[in-house]
Amino acid sequence: MIRISEIAVALSGVVMALMVLHVVSDVGLRYVVGVPLSGTTEIVSRYYMVTLIFLPIAYVQITDQNISASLVSDLLSSRWRILLDCLTSVLMAVYGGLLAWRIGVEAMRATAVSEQIQTSAFFLPTWPSRWIPVLAMGLVVIVSLLGLAVQIMRFVRHDQAAHEETETGALP
Repeated sequence: MIRISEIAVALSGVVMALMVLHVVSDVGLRYVVGVPLSGTTEIVSRYYMVTLIFLPIAYVQITDQNISASLVSDLLSSRWRILLDCLTSVLMAVYGGLLAWRIGVEAMRATAVSEQIQTSAFFLPTWPSRWIPVLAMGLVVIVSLLGLAVQIMRFVRHDQAAHEETETGALP
């Protein structure tokens, strides 16, 4: 799963490079020739930015790089921290699932009506970009559930280790 999230981040990097080339070309043509590229603002906002924001979310989740305040969790025992991590994974999976479902409903509507916007020179289909957040949140759900499985295994191993230490007399 980490490989899939790394691919998503790499794809985001490619999209960022394309966006930079697109915007630089637009600005360059505007100042050199006096004619900008049609639809640059719409393409940047509807495709590039959506991809850059949503695709790396699964990587952030799987590498545990979300913003966190550890003021309270630092005071907990390792067992309780593992349980807190389990709760966090469950909440992230539920939230990601609800978000994917709701965004998916909107993406299906946009696809059904072939949603598009009018630029100065052409109509730009926007319905495909509606599926990027659905994919990204689906990956977040999968990553969160896998993280939950890892945390449960850590909890079980922690309890087994504590039980073995108690039996051997290592703990009072």
